[in-house]
Amino acid sequence: MQFERSEFDQRVARLRTEMRSREPDAVLIDDSEATAYFFGFDTSLSYDRAGVITAAGDAFFVLRSLDSGPLREAANV
Repeated sequence: MQFERSEFDQRVARLRTEMRSREPDAVLIDDSEATAYFFGFDTSLSYDRAGVITAAGDAFFVLRSLDSGPLREAANV
């Protein structure tokens, strides 16, 4: 699932609106469908990866170095 950076920004903004009402510091996203929705990354066959969206600051991904190439090609982080 690839989409424009502006779509990524809108999705993160909607999540952060919800985060403000619940007050977490960050949301850890490790479900395949959710990582595809928020980051555009669904090619990893490993469960050893997760995206993090913080209440403020840049979103980032934690994953095996083996998956870093596909992440750079597909994701919006």
